[in-house]
Amino acid sequence: MKNKNINLKVQSFLCMSLSYIIFLFLYEMAGKYSSALSSVPSFHFRWEEDIPFIPWMIIPYISSGIFFICVFFVCKTKESLYTLVKRINFITIVSAVSFFVFPLKFAFEKPEVKNIFFNFFFQFLERMDTDFNQCPSLHISYAVIFTIVFYKEIKSKVKYLFCVWFFLLGLSTIFIYQHHVIDVIFSLGLTLFTIFIFPERDNKRNRKVGFIYFLLSFILFTIGLIFFNWTRVLLWSSLSFFLVGKAYAENNSEFLKKDGKIAFHNKIIHLPYLLCYNILWRYFRKYEKEPWREIAPDIFIGSKLNNEEAEIFLSDKKVIVIDLAAESEENNILKRGSREYHSFPILDICNLKEDIFLSALELAVEKYKDLKENEKIYIHCLMGYSRSAALGSAFLKKNYHIESKEAVFRIKKLVKNAVIPDYILDNICLLYTSDAAAD
Repeated sequence: MKNKNINLKVQSFLCMSLSYIIFLFLYEMAGKYSSALSSVPSFHFRWEEDIPFIPWMIIPYISSGIFFICVFFVCKTKESLYTLVKRINFITIVSAVSFFVFPLKFAFEKPEVKNIFFNFFFQFLERMDTDFNQCPSLHISYAVIFTIVFYKEIKSKVKYLFCVWFFLLGLSTIFIYQHHVIDVIFSLGLTLFTIFIFPERDNKRNRKVGFIYFLLSFILFTIGLIFFNWTRVLLWSSLSFFLVGKAYAENNSEFLKKDGKIAFHNKIIHLPYLLCYNILWRYFRKYEKEPWREIAPDIFIGSKLNNEEAEIFLSDKKVIVIDLAAESEENNILKRGSREYHSFPILDICNLKEDIFLSALELAVEKYKDLKENEKIYIHCLMGYSRSAALGSAFLKKNYHIESKEAVFRIKKLVKNAVIPDYILDNICLLYTSDAAAD
């Protein structure tokens, strides 16, 4: 174990050295090239002229070099280290190409800094940095990469302090007059693309869904910055969808909901996302008078219930609820009125998280065996078309020892709009080997 750790540290040092050499060489070459040109254009929005100059933000800005070295040693596995190396060097190389092809310079003059302490760092920055190599901003890209690594690898709450610091690092590029907003926009776009093509885990479907959320986040962020008055609302929405995209990319189904509840701070952060899903739920449920279907005696699958439906469903028997929705809280009437409530959050329209899915299945089978005459089970997701249908199929397969395809066929006969794609069917087929011979 000790030799493994030493070996990882050696590899971290080598990867850091290589990445730093690549950065230093390309950055210096691009800077010399741009400075030798007869004229280099600038681009900024008119409202950027009202952005204040904040001298103390030189501190987080200058710290980027320190974290560039440290981040490689934070990685705890070879896989995460190699992912970091690929991401950082890809960003560096693509950015350098942009510096050569589309050279830009900063348009504003920096005000005089009277504070001796801050002035020292500005003088250092003047010697080390350049007014060129603007778009995309490497500081922004690196700050995002630092945030991802530190958040993932550090298990204590100190990681949140690092995340705040990296956020300040990103902001500092604007407030010390080092970068324009356009540099930030292109940098975030490049970074999102980089994360997509160099994922931490090769889960193609989840990456595709995550990328859609990343793209939506980037579009909202860009529109928010261009139309300055809408910045707060759109940046809020952008942050929400970015975090959702990250959750999908990592297949983190518990990013929002734990123990069946959504914490207050998550409700605030993810309000745009929650509102969108609530609208979709109301729209798809509009034409369904009875959202539950009985797949076997006293076991039902369906969607999240509204208040009226919950009261009806609770009226005849005691209910054991198995909630698969990751993006919404349970209906309060159903939750308070049920005999038992169990939450197994699974992300919508993506690969099933095997451990959670199996846990939900085992519980359903176990509870069904011990079910009393005055009890029933309700398995539901949000819309009632995919996750609950998948679990219903798996339940029929295990409880009645039928083939996967037959189980899915029965569910689709009961649930008109059931969506059980091949990637879910494959999961169900792999659960048990009972139909291996048949297939």
